[in-house]
Parts: sequence; structure tokens; C-alpha cells
Amino acid sequence: MIDDIFRSSYPIPWFEQGGKMTRNGWLGWTCIAFAACAGEAGDPGADGASALIVDAEEPAGAHCAHGGRRIATGLDRDGDGVLDADEIERTSFVCHGSAGEGAPGTLLAIENEPPGPNCEAGGYRILTGTDVNGDGTLQPTEVSASEYLCNGTDGADGVDGRDSLIRSEQVEPGEECEFGGTVIRVGVDRDGDGQLASNEVTDSVYFCNQYRCDAPRFSRDGAIACPLDAGPFAEFSTNGIRFTATASGDLFALHSSGGSGETTMLRIAPDGTITNPYWTSSLGPGMAGGLSAIGDDLYVAHWTHADIFAGRVDRFGDYHPLVATPRAGATVMGLAAADDANVFLLTGSTVVRSTGLNEPLVPVAPGQANGPVWALHFDPVESRLYWNEGGSIYYLDLPLADPPEPRHLATIEGDVIALTTDSRGRVYAACGVFDVVMTIHQACEHGLWRVDKDGTGLVSLIDDDRLVMALAWHGDSKTLHLVFRQLGFPYQVERLRILD
Repeated sequence: MIDDIFRSSYPIPWFEQGGKMTRNGWLGWTCIAFAACAGEAGDPGADGASALIVDAEEPAGAHCAHGGRRIATGLDRDGDGVLDADEIERTSFVCHGSAGEGAPGTLLAIENEPPGPNCEAGGYRILTGTDVNGDGTLQPTEVSASEYLCNGTDGADGVDGRDSLIRSEQVEPGEECEFGGTVIRVGVDRDGDGQLASNEVTDSVYFCNQYRCDAPRFSRDGAIACPLDAGPFAEFSTNGIRFTATASGDLFALHSSGGSGETTMLRIAPDGTITNPYWTSSLGPGMAGGLSAIGDDLYVAHWTHADIFAGRVDRFGDYHPLVATPRAGATVMGLAAADDANVFLLTGSTVVRSTGLNEPLVPVAPGQANGPVWALHFDPVESRLYWNEGGSIYYLDLPLADPPEPRHLATIEGDVIALTTDSRGRVYAACGVFDVVMTIHQACEHGLWRVDKDGTGLVSLIDDDRLVMALAWHGDSKTLHLVFRQLGFPYQVERLRILD
């Protein structure tokens, strides 16, 4: 019986191959997800030998450079309930990572599963996950996958059934396991050759590696962000930017060269190739006001001396106007769109909503003068609109109530200058410090924050002396993109995998 928790900073190797398992007796590591385990009925048959698994501490040495666990499997042929040395058929090792590697450990816990709906005759429940808080124990909130390995049930009396077999194989990164892993296959040795052929496999269970992080960034609160690249993913130089990611994985930055210049958009492809300009506004000189994406469609805001414009840029680069209204002295600081009929803008300290082309903008959340209002974001997962006032984050659920009812989510240390959300609806906020003339002039001590959609779990993710100017989440790759800015340097895009 295994009741220890294993830790490794490397992909868990699991079992190279397991032992044979027979019809009667305790069948360790078999009956995965209801695999058939009994022979056909007949005259009374002999009980099969039980399969045993033993684990022990493995000292640092040739098998594990930093120590780990040694796992031995085999059949209890003499029936004494002990896996003797001459009964061991396979030995595998689960190794610890070095203390200096800093990568979060992958933990594995094996629990007894009592007879019940998951395993008719009992068995094991196997839990895996990342040791996010580094305490060496797999906490319930750290479990990312669980599987059941069930004991065989007693069949009707019959002649000795064929042995059950188990084997494991390495899985290359792909559809089944994004970062590779191990598959355990079980079945019945119908031809009696002692090998589990492909046509004898009755079930397969995949155990996938967690993402391997070679240079993690740990925050003071224990969350982990892992860079995908050794350096910046992309660099570009512009005046000011608004930033987003589309469903296809392209990144876009909307920027302008000042009140008398053009508003243009550049594209960063998934391989880092930059196309600049990708799109240029035909609405005359002005300033970039905001950028967001729904699917592969882009929504842009642009304001001139006299007017505010917003519209959708489709995947072919064609502009479809949605907002055209007198500016009346307002500056546009952000845009978020749920669809063509729900386009929201930050004008001054007020969140406004479009009511149609050439129609007035309607306030939905007047500012409370609690600090600079700089960030606006729509989360399609929760159908929720987020914005900030200073370091406070507020939201509105769509469809809007009448009247709208803004709610407070959380407050960070510093002023929010960018917002985005991930595929689980969690909110990320970049932090900056404004001066008296409302210019961002330095980074916060903790430049990136995250909070759950219910306002709990506020953590700082990374500490960086560079200023995070923009954020974008790409759901398919589970990647957070950050745009950093330092005086005298171009904008630098970095990609982070968030590991919890």
C-alpha cells in the first residue's frame, strides 16, 4: 500500500511497466475505470497471486541525484503478503528536484478508496498536482487530476482465467497531454504470451506532466509565474499603446504619434513576427483611445480634437463604424466591447456605453474621484465589465441592470493601469504610480496582481522594477502577455504561464 506523497520538479516517470495481475485475489493497479478482470465461468478455479506495490526512500545517488522514492511492483507468488526481492518484476523511481532549481514540485498522493461507486471492490485514488505553496503536501486546492485504480471483484467459480497485464508508456507532448506524460494501459493476456498487445488493451489512463518551469518567478504570496522565453518575446517602439490578444493568438497594439499624427495598429504573430503598420485609421489625425478583441475581431477607439470614434476591425482589416459622436472635451482612455451593440468607453473618469452610430454616449458608471481611471476590460467568461478608480477595481455584470449597479471587487497597492482576465474569470491588474499631472512615472513595488472573480484570493504575482503598461490573456495557450516599459528602451512583450 502506498500512502506517501511523492515530490518531483521533473515529470513524474510513474511505472515503466507493472506486474501481471490475475482473476482472483487483490489486483493492485488494475481495473482502471471499470476494466474487466474475471475469467469465464466454469469449474472452481485457483486463486491468482496478488499484485503488490512497495515504496521506499531512495537516497541521493545514481538513480536520483537529489534523492526521491523507489517503487517496486510484482506478484506475491508465495502468498505471504510481502513483496520479496525475487518477486520484484519492475522498479521505478520518482526523483526530487534540486533545492536551487526553484521550480514548483509535482506532488502525487495515493489514497485508499473504500468499496463504493468509484471502485466496487475498493482500490486506490491517485491524486496529482503542483505544490504551489511549497509545503511538500498536496493540498485539496492543489489537486489538478485524480484517477481510480480498482481491485478486481470475485467472479463466478470457473477455470483459471487469463492473467491481466499492465504496461506504461511515455506520452509525447500533444493532444492527450500538452506537456507529455505517461499512459498506463491494462488488459487481459488472451493469447497467453505474457505481453499486453494493442488488441488486448481494455483501458488506458493518462497521467500528464505539469508545466516545467526552469526560471520561475515567485511572489511574496506564493503564486508562481513562469516565463515562456529566455528574453523578451517581442520589442517595438511607439508613443503610447493599447494592447489585446485575439483568439488566433495574434497580439495587437494600437498607438498614435500625437494629436496631429496617425492612429495605427501593429500585429505580433505567434512566432514573434511584427507587422507595422497592420492597420491605419482613416479618420484623420488623433489619439488612440482603446483596443479590445472578441474572437478574431478587433474593436478600436480613436479621438480627434472634435470627435470620438469607435468601430470594429474585422480579420480582413476592414473598419465597421459603431460610434461617432462629438467629443465635448472628453478624452478617451479605454475601450471594451462585448459585441457591436455593447461598446463601452472610458471618457474622463466615467464609463459610458454606445447607443448607436451618431448617437450620444450614455454614462453607466460615473467616477467617484477616487483616483485616476485608466483601465477598462470586458470578460467574456463572466460577461462582466471591469474598470478601475485608482487602485480599486469595480465591475458591472451584463446585461446591465436598470439602473446599472457598479460593485467593488478589490483594491491593490498603487494605481491600476491595465486589466485583463483569464479563462477562469480571474482578474489581473498591472500597477503603476501616477504623478500630479496624471502621467504614469514609475512602477509599483509589486507590478502585477491577481484576484478571483468573487474578490477573494488577492495576490501579487511578480515583483519587477519595470513598468507593466499593458496586459493581454490568450486562452488557448493559457498565456498572459505583459508589455513592459523602461525609459530609453522600447516596449518589451513577455509571455508568462501562470502555474496555479
